[in-house]
Amino acid sequence: MPVTCPFCRKRALELPEEEGTLSCICSNRSIHYRRFPAYSRESKVMDAPRIEVEAGATCLHHSDRKAESICDECGMFMCSLCQTEHGGRPLCLNCFSTIHLKELPAEKLGTGAQSYRYDNIALGLALIPLVIMWPITCITAPVAIFMVIRHWKGHPYSVIPHSRARAIFAVLVALCEIIGWITLGLLLFTESTNG
Repeated sequence: MPVTCPFCRKRALELPEEEGTLSCICSNRSIHYRRFPAYSRESKVMDAPRIEVEAGATCLHHSDRKAESICDECGMFMCSLCQTEHGGRPLCLNCFSTIHLKELPAEKLGTGAQSYRYDNIALGLALIPLVIMWPITCITAPVAIFMVIRHWKGHPYSVIPHSRARAIFAVLVALCEIIGWITLGLLLFTESTNG
């Protein structure tokens, strides 16, 4: 079988059966090659070994896990990790994404319909400044409360559920920070007027 010269890329070189050295007339360079046994072997069609499972099929993506259900859209076998539900129907993640995008209003498709965990963002705004740089909590605490109030119901097109427990905890931490700032302000004010 001829192979193109790797140097001049014009001339076809005929490879002998054994490994050795060839030279191309165009480039005047030697080419050392080794022919692998599979190169000259005739190809055979082989059957893949079948996996024997005690009871039923395996998950398409996790071959070591037993299939728990079948996707209603595409028929894929899924384990409990791969399965999600939509409208009471078991779906694989690909079909779920496809159906979810089809159900979005046309005006939301152009924006990307991104999902954010606003409860986590509010909790981060309440806690992280408290630990790292506490003076900025006078700004981040009201912002955290605003985010919880603004996104209390969650995004209507979000796939990710929000946790109200995190949101409530973020509000409690933020209120404690605001109360602390008010108390500090009152103490400084009373000392300045008494002193």
